[in-house]
Amino acid sequence: MTFQQAATALILWASRQFDTLDIARAVDASEADVCRLIHAAREHVVEGVAA
Repeated sequence: MTFQQAATALILWASRQFDTLDIARAVDASEADVCRLIHAAREHVVEGVAA
C-alpha cells in the first residue's frame, strides 16, 4: 500500500460512509491491508492520548 492509498483509505474511513471492503476496492488494495492500517491508526491515537 502506498502512502497515497493509505491516506485516502483513512479519509474514507473517517467519513464513516464506507466499510473496509468498499475502501479496499476504492484504493485498489487488499481489505486486510486496509484493516491493518485502520488498526494501526487507532493504536497510534490511543497511545497519543495516553502519553
